[in-house]
Formats: sequence, structure tokens, C-alpha cells
Amino acid sequence: MESLIGAAYTRMAAAEGPTGAEEPLMGRVACRYLDWRIGVASNWAQRWVDRHFSLDYTFKSLEKVLDDAPRHAVRQARVVLKDAAYQVLGDLIAAIEHHDLEQPEQEQVLASRIEAALEERARSLRGQMASTVREVTTCLTGEHAATLARVYSRWEAASGWELINAGDSCAD
Repeated sequence: MESLIGAAYTRMAAAEGPTGAEEPLMGRVACRYLDWRIGVASNWAQRWVDRHFSLDYTFKSLEKVLDDAPRHAVRQARVVLKDAAYQVLGDLIAAIEHHDLEQPEQEQVLASRIEAALEERARSLRGQMASTVREVTTCLTGEHAATLARVYSRWEAASGWELINAGDSCAD
């Protein structure tokens, strides 16, 4: 979760003191979480979003310009991504529950546990998305099919958990 400039949450955080410098080009404020575990989970949640952003955004863009069966197929592909993200949220909560608020020295242990959970979810999603994209592709033609094939190929080859915006205020 990013602390956005002018948001109610950001004003509340500033009153508690953990906010830092504004990043006007990104519309956010650097912020430390009072609960270190939420900070770790937030960082990894953003990494999950960033790793799948291009594929989801491509589906979203296609959904806007398609009709009927192709639109429905693309929408179902987005549901696959959303379901995986929901499962990741459960993984993050479960990982947090294994760590005591009063043990911030366990930050790297929590980060490793979350990374392992995300790797497992990504492996599962990769298998599920292979069949999903095959189904969607049968409904697409021309440039739409080519765009999805190009973006999917890059997504499928992705490894690691890089942030899109390296200056992410949630990163350590």
C-alpha cells in the first residue's frame, strides 16, 4: 500500500510521524509502517502486482475494445489473475500471523517466507495461465492476438520480483 499525497491515510500517518519525503512525480509519500510486518507484506504485494501488471493491463485493454465471446474470454483471464492475487493476500496474512509485532529483527525471515509463498503462487499461476491464454487466443485475431502473444511471452519468462518503480517508497 502506497501512501498517496493528500490521502486521508497519509494525513493520519503523518500525524503519527512515520512519513518521509514526498515523491511528487509518483504522487506518493515515503512512509514507514508502525507494524513492520505490514511493511514487509506491502513490499511483497507490490512486487506481485508489478510482476503481473503488463499481462493484466493487456487483458484490461483488450477487454475495452472487444465484444461478445472474445471480451468474455479476456474477462475470464482477468478473473484468473484476480483469484491468484486474492490467494496471495491470504498467503501474506498467514505469513504475518507467524511473526510477533515485537520482533522486528525477524524482518528477513518474514520476507523469505513471503517470497517462497509468492514463488509457489507464481508457479501455479503460470500453469493455469498457459491454458487460459490458449483459450483466449482462439477468440482473438490479428493485432489483438499478436499483442497478447508478445506480452504473455514476456510474462511467462519473468523471474525475480523487481519493482516497476525502483524508487518505491515501500522498499527498504
